[in-house]
Amino acid sequence: MPAETRHLGSRYELIKPLGSGVMGEVWAARDLETGTLLAAKLLHPQWAQNPEIVARFVQERSVLLALRHPAIVRVVDLVAEGSVLAIVMEYVPGGTLAEFLHRWGTLTPSVAVPLACAVLDGLAYAHAHGVLHRDVKPDNVLLTSSDNPGSADVRLGDFGIARLSDDATVQVTGLLGTPAYMPPELFSAGSFSAASDVYACGVLLYELLAGRTPFAGDGTALTVGLRHVTMIAPRPEGLDPRLWQIIADMLAKDPHDRLPADRVAQALRGLPDDALAGPALPMQPQPLSWQTLPTAEQDIFGQAIHVQVASGDIGATMLATPPPATHTPVPAAQPGTARALAALDAAVDDQQTMLATPVARPARPQLASQVAAPVPAQRPRWLLPVVSAAVVVVVVAVVLLVTMVHPGFGSRAAAPAHPAWTPAHAEAPDYPTGLDESFDATGANGGIGLTVTLRAPRSTGLSGDVLIAFPSTGATCPGVTATGVTLTGLTASHDGVTTPCSYGLPVTLTAGQSQAVQLQITGANPSSLDTWLSDLQSTTATALGQITGDAFALQRIQGIQVQVGAVQLTGATTPVLYSVVPTWPGAAGSSPSPSADSGTAGSSDILLRNDTLDYQATDLLLSLTDGAGLSDVTVRACPQVLVTGNHTVAQQPTPTCFLQVTIGELDSGQTTFPITMQPS
Repeated sequence: MPAETRHLGSRYELIKPLGSGVMGEVWAARDLETGTLLAAKLLHPQWAQNPEIVARFVQERSVLLALRHPAIVRVVDLVAEGSVLAIVMEYVPGGTLAEFLHRWGTLTPSVAVPLACAVLDGLAYAHAHGVLHRDVKPDNVLLTSSDNPGSADVRLGDFGIARLSDDATVQVTGLLGTPAYMPPELFSAGSFSAASDVYACGVLLYELLAGRTPFAGDGTALTVGLRHVTMIAPRPEGLDPRLWQIIADMLAKDPHDRLPADRVAQALRGLPDDALAGPALPMQPQPLSWQTLPTAEQDIFGQAIHVQVASGDIGATMLATPPPATHTPVPAAQPGTARALAALDAAVDDQQTMLATPVARPARPQLASQVAAPVPAQRPRWLLPVVSAAVVVVVVAVVLLVTMVHPGFGSRAAAPAHPAWTPAHAEAPDYPTGLDESFDATGANGGIGLTVTLRAPRSTGLSGDVLIAFPSTGATCPGVTATGVTLTGLTASHDGVTTPCSYGLPVTLTAGQSQAVQLQITGANPSSLDTWLSDLQSTTATALGQITGDAFALQRIQGIQVQVGAVQLTGATTPVLYSVVPTWPGAAGSSPSPSADSGTAGSSDILLRNDTLDYQATDLLLSLTDGAGLSDVTVRACPQVLVTGNHTVAQQPTPTCFLQVTIGELDSGQTTFPITMQPS
């Protein structure tokens, strides 16, 4: 073994160093059980001395393991052993986007934009799962190929590193992240959101095209931060105005003015071919002077950053509830979403700074501190008592007149603003996965206040989407507003759901934990809330019956089955080959199931096999265990079979052996099979 080779835990072997950074060093590693080539990021020893960092590191395990997207580096394992903290991930051989950019200088728009779109795709997926990156930059974007890479080659890495080191990094540097890519709200208000990741991706795209970041230059990190907050990003000379406008929107000072990641990617992909057809720009020089924001912009932003926001995240609106499924989406090319796609034409002066040009845009959301209290006009002192007396006389006269015409007027109660509904409670049927769901409805603010309470069993955690379908009046869906979560509208073309007013609700529950989701419903006028809740449950059941595949598994899985065939001993021991598959609703009671010796670990039809490894856990298994995977799987067998985790080995013949698998609340029951000796 070479002198530089060492072990990481009991399973991995470190082969050679690949690079180092502020947080740690990256090594090429090998899985000793499978021989798979991996990468391991070892955090510097000082982080391991902090118990809080170590605890947070362990807590992040399920979050990082659950991020499964083609544009995100897949985390295989987290190792916490003694003074060693390490993240084991897939090996990406093409180097970083920073290295690729260094070799080429600047990239053509036709190359740079697809790479940025892939980064945005990864961010959109992470944001939908409640994870922020916090350090988007070319050094953290890996490429599977360094030879003319495209969007399929992009892997966004280092998720969770900044989150794990949050407190320690602030103590060391005073800031979290890399100053050239940090959003203005982080410098000015110490807040970070999904919109902040979009800003950093805008800086990244700017750098790919211009060869430099927009606010880089002489000075300290604080100087760079001041430019982020108060200066306008200089427009790269020669860049198509339509592409520049989208980048300028990504770099908006106020996080509320930035589109979410998926909408930005949609806008970029919607650009016509001629907007991306230009050559690579020359390396852009540092500006001789910087253009400051207009005074009005500085005043608005300066007031907004002092507002105390309960969530600590002034960009939280970027994860707001999407419009109902019946709402007509705004095309990416419409002004006000990606402003310049349709509004600009070829006559725009290439030297003109686009942000200095008056452009119609949506009104900026007003925060509490931005709305000035009305100043009363000065009136003569004698006016108020005179007017008051006149009003009293008029009111008395009207009351007397109405009373004479309608004698019962004075005793008649005013009609209520909305029905006086009696609060109602309902329980969903027991789900075999152990998910418990209940509903509490009250009349509130002229609408219905609905609390959906979801609870995981004590045996395991649960994560994934839960379907909820609201009763509709004809073709009109009620308005639905969620607090703290993002509802996703379901459609027949995308999800196969033809029941209107259907939504997906994300759920992440540790074992025994409950989650209460607050919803406000408007436009519904049922006779009673009991009736409305009953209709909601039947509508939801109808929508669930229209789903195919493994979507909404927490509500739809009926059970699990073990598939195992006869075993013939060919030596002292012989592996027992088996597969565990889910059963789904339907006439047959289950989905088509592969044989025990077919398919591969990770197939959507198979939850696990005898040879499944931790990092091969399927998305469905992770959903049923809230990311724990094989840790929440129990395998039992007859005495003639040795069971180690999910690995099973036959040692002696028997005519009636059995296998039984438990995943949380799902139990396969005993599946019998024979073990025979190989004929001599």
